[in-house]
Amino acid sequence: KEFSLKIYIIMKSFLLFLSLLPFGINSFAQYTKIDENISIRFEGKHSTANDLLKVISNKSIIWLEKIILGKEDCLFGLSKYVNNQKAPINLVFEKYVRNVTPPNTIVLEAGHYKKGEVTYYYKISQSTFSDKVKRTNVMYYLMPNNFSDKLYEFKITSDKYYKLETMNYLEKLVSSAK
Repeated sequence: KEFSLKIYIIMKSFLLFLSLLPFGINSFAQYTKIDENISIRFEGKHSTANDLLKVISNKSIIWLEKIILGKEDCLFGLSKYVNNQKAPINLVFEKYVRNVTPPNTIVLEAGHYKKGEVTYYYKISQSTFSDKVKRTNVMYYLMPNNFSDKLYEFKITSDKYYKLETMNYLEKLVSSAK
């Protein structure tokens, strides 16, 4: 009888714990291992979209995730660019990122800012697709120890432009990287 009371208390506690969980398993802020060099922590509702990697010809993209910003589904992409020699992030950003864009894309804003001890590098661009739809791309850049042969691009693309919310989300992702 005492044993069954303990089981009852354990089960009741477990069910109470489950009822307190927010939204479901993909809303936990847990670390996701992306590759051998980086893990990041997604927050809010999200789900993997890595099945799209099979049909994308860009081999630099190493992770895709569907996230929600505002009330809109957005696509988060993480790209990894590897060079044959190490360089500081400020040099790589200025020379290869700041003003470089694919066709039908314009740079709206690019730069860096310091928050505490961390310097964030970012670029905001707008792409026009063949169906004349314009999409905004907000990108943040990270390099291990700010000096490496690897540059990671954290990118959110959406039809609507939620500048502050998107930048805050990406800043948290970059800050969570380990």
